[in-house]
Amino acid sequence: MPNATRIWVHYLIYSHFWIATSTVFLGWQSLSMAGLDPQWDPLALFLFAGTLTAYSLQRLVGFRQLSPERQDYIGTIRTWWPWLVILGALLSLLAFDRLVPHARMIALAAGFLSIAYIFPIGPGRRIRDIPGLKIFLISLVWALTTSWLPLAQYQLDMDLPSLLGHLLPRALFIFAITLPFDLRDLDADQTHRTLTLPLWLGWPLCRRLGWSALILAALMDIVMVLQDQVIPSAFAANLFVYGLAGWMIHQTNQERSEQFFSLWLDGLMFLPFLLTSLFSLI
Repeated sequence: MPNATRIWVHYLIYSHFWIATSTVFLGWQSLSMAGLDPQWDPLALFLFAGTLTAYSLQRLVGFRQLSPERQDYIGTIRTWWPWLVILGALLSLLAFDRLVPHARMIALAAGFLSIAYIFPIGPGRRIRDIPGLKIFLISLVWALTTSWLPLAQYQLDMDLPSLLGHLLPRALFIFAITLPFDLRDLDADQTHRTLTLPLWLGWPLCRRLGWSALILAALMDIVMVLQDQVIPSAFAANLFVYGLAGWMIHQTNQERSEQFFSLWLDGLMFLPFLLTSLFSLI
């Protein structure tokens, strides 16, 4: 990768604009799956700004816990983070005010879990430090914000099985693509005594666990499309991305570059909506 491109990618990743935009695209995919036409609206702004706030705040609080190599790699861009927290928080409040009541409740629940992920709630450790809980907490928050929140904002009338048919595959997908990040952070988690699945089970078993999660997500999507709960183009897009995610999990090791994790793995979240839009034209 040329130096100029690498610099742009570096700023894109650590300004958190990449992950914030991917959240919007994943939320749009939830709407596309239900046959709706997503657009830039208060929901999209809330997803973008909320993610920008959460990730910038998490980096700001946890910077000293990173390895010296990662601190040097991040460099001076960390001086942006306080301003990004303020900007993201202001935009989040603006967008939150325009969400429907049901969506606000989901947003508040996800926000509480995100704060508890970053800061201790009362005396003791953060809830992410509870052994084995970190990846399940991440999967839950992402399922709430990118699946249930969009469906609630657009006031889709769903029974519980249909709602779970949207939520659970999303949670399984996030679970699968988060496992490689736990492998990347293995040494730091070990140092700070945060028990993650790769530390507990080892990477070979975690790799198979990620593949199993993707297969289960695909099976649930098959049920949803057969029941006309998901449009065929979105189903095909999801299957393609599950397969690509499985291949990337297979390629994961601790020697992979930061771009592999934060650019390409996180970038998987753009693909379902983009491919659904493409397949809809065929």
